[in-house]
Amino acid sequence: MTTRRLPIIGLVGGIGSGKSALAAAFEALGCRRLDADRLGHEIIARADVYADLVTTFGNSILAPDGRINRAALAAVAFADDASTATLNRIVGAALWPEFRRQALEAADNAPPEVPAVILDAALLFESDSQDLCDAVVFVDAPEDLRRQRIQSSRGWSWDEVLRRQARQFPLSRKRALADFFCTNDGNLDALHATAQRILTEVCQRFSSPKGQINQ
Repeated sequence: MTTRRLPIIGLVGGIGSGKSALAAAFEALGCRRLDADRLGHEIIARADVYADLVTTFGNSILAPDGRINRAALAAVAFADDASTATLNRIVGAALWPEFRRQALEAADNAPPEVPAVILDAALLFESDSQDLCDAVVFVDAPEDLRRQRIQSSRGWSWDEVLRRQARQFPLSRKRALADFFCTNDGNLDALHATAQRILTEVCQRFSSPKGQINQ
């Protein structure tokens, strides 16, 4: 059992709420960011995970170049609860242990100028990764703004968003479990101020004798 050198802050919220923008604000403050979705891109290309996905969901999830088409995979994997559970089992078994390893390594070995590690992970609670965190921030935004962001960045309909969110913990539950709340309405100055406030408070708690958390 060792004491981590840096605090870990997790970010959660609905699709299009602006988690990535808040993560970028923390990065601008010198924090180290780990992106679970980016790691997931790497994991599904791993030979054993790739083979398991194709065997389970079929060749229809493949792009012409043989790589997994994430949109096609999502279409079949989020079709029903059983398929979603299967996807989470296959990918999650490889993703979350590696995510945890990287988070703890970063918290122990980041350069001295890094104040905290940020976990940008939509499925933080679903994967039981919240136990890594000294604080969790719930990010929210007005629904009309979320719709605009999703349409411009991903081209999804709102029905697609609701379909995906239905396979996750309810947003109300995530908000209730979080330690901090952040509204990301597009005001970057306010967003950066919120990131600074949260970072300062978490670092102060972490550096106090009672704030230290053993892993």
